Amino acid sequence: MQLADLGLMGMMTSADYGGAGMDTISYVLAMEEISKVDASVSVAMSVNNSLVCWGLEHFANEAQKQQYLVPLAQGKKDGQLYIGAFLLSEPEAGSDATHQHTEAKDMGIIM
Repeated sequence: MQLADLGLMGMMTSADYGGAGMDTISYVLAMEEISKVDASVSVAMSVNNSLVCWGLEHFANEAQKQQYLVPLAQGKKDGQLYIGAFLLSEPEAGSDATHQHTEAKDMGIIM
């Protein structure tokens, strides 16, 4: 909760969506300092900022941003810790996301 209280869980997310609205350099400096103390905490912080909040801010619709991005950028919801996650779903990838090989093919099927 301390990272959330310091505004570090949505550092580059716009203040319009509950983030700190900081630039990339500020984010990198904060990540570097957090990593010096605990790399696992910096991973959780980076996933929430880079993978989750960034994607939502750039690709979600307004309703999704209000429902998910705002509490994720603040790092809490209803007074509880609230952070995004990253899931690897391919067995050959292990913990290395660059080894995923899933591809999508448009088969013209409409559901």
